[in-house]
Amino acid sequence: MSTDGTDLAQFSIFVYGPMFKRIQKELIRRGIIFHAVTGMKTGSLSEICERAYQFLDQHPVWSDRETPIHLLGHSAGGLIARLVANRGREGQILSCVTIATPNRGAALAEVVLGMPHNYPRTTKFMQQIGWDATKKLKVLAGITSAIVLPLFEKNPIPENVKQASIVCSLPRREFSLPMKVLYWLKPFAEFEVLSDGLVDRESQPFGDILAELKLDHCQQIGLFGKRRTFNRMCDILADYFKTF
Repeated sequence: MSTDGTDLAQFSIFVYGPMFKRIQKELIRRGIIFHAVTGMKTGSLSEICERAYQFLDQHPVWSDRETPIHLLGHSAGGLIARLVANRGREGQILSCVTIATPNRGAALAEVVLGMPHNYPRTTKFMQQIGWDATKKLKVLAGITSAIVLPLFEKNPIPENVKQASIVCSLPRREFSLPMKVLYWLKPFAEFEVLSDGLVDRESQPFGDILAELKLDHCQQIGLFGKRRTFNRMCDILADYFKTF
């Protein structure tokens, strides 16, 4: 999912196709049947989750109680996967895996929420290049620690669903070019927490940690370099799913 409310990977005016496109391709190559959940749009986590359920209710795989399912979510999509796992049919969902997900809330979300007031010039500049923080306020408010932690205390995943995560972080000097450009801006330059550029490392662990990788938030979906590490991530995911 994208905080823009589309299914597309978009950076400023540049569109790189569906967010899931490259992970889907690589997992299918490795023998994993992959079905993307689309049309979740934006809003609160609960609103997005309801749209995910509307999609799933119409999907033949979800409707077939005999078909085992693994849930995989990247970034905030991992939070949606966790909510779906909480409401899935008993025994059908085998695992829930998150990639660079703010499982304890995203510290940077709080920075961006404060940008219109604290950094009005930066906010206006980013609007002009196609990144409007004011249109993301609802979804960003939903991924702060103040919301995420109590939400999942009330909605734990069933014990029979295996929980796992891939954790990503790296030094800023190793960020991809789009992420480096973002960090030239003052609000981000002042954010000194170890992260993948968007999600702090300490928030990402969830269940068993399958790997810790040096990929920024763009590179995790197969964009802007580090293809070898991205392929390794896909190997790890495929091998994990095949253990069931």
